[in-house]
Amino acid sequence: MEIKVVLCPESDCVYYISGSFFDGKEFVTESDNVLAVTVMPLTVRYVPYTFKLIGGRAEGGKALSCECDGKVYVKIPMQSLLLFSDGRDPIPSDCGSKFFSFVRCGAFNEALNMLSSDFKLTNEDLKAFFADYIADIRLRDYYILIDASGKGHRCFLSMAGEKIDNISIE
Repeated sequence: MEIKVVLCPESDCVYYISGSFFDGKEFVTESDNVLAVTVMPLTVRYVPYTFKLIGGRAEGGKALSCECDGKVYVKIPMQSLLLFSDGRDPIPSDCGSKFFSFVRCGAFNEALNMLSSDFKLTNEDLKAFFADYIADIRLRDYYILIDASGKGHRCFLSMAGEKIDNISIE
């Protein structure tokens, strides 16, 4: 059976996939294929690394995968050299990823500050609503929230200026 794999890198990069260079974002492979994927960032600050893609699931490395809408999405974080790193994870620059990052680490007050004044939630609401999600993948028009079982759920954020006005999960 064929599966469609969508690569979602945090920065521009190319890939070396089981012996072939690849500079796209999507490809089709057989569900029983085992692929060695080397991520080669196009920014000096980041270092290459390799992970295995087994039947569409990322194994090893820091890549994370989930299934959603009949596709397998693979989140590909960038890795810095320790020599040039201050040891902290960078805060994501886009509003949604920053919001999900705050919720995941329990910084609910910071997350609530990102919501519009019309969107009334409490710390407990945020904790309960997002309790099942362990990671997010940013796509062009929406996010995919990944639960502990590896299943992806589409999440749409509507914005009012710089603030989040509504959150819906499918």
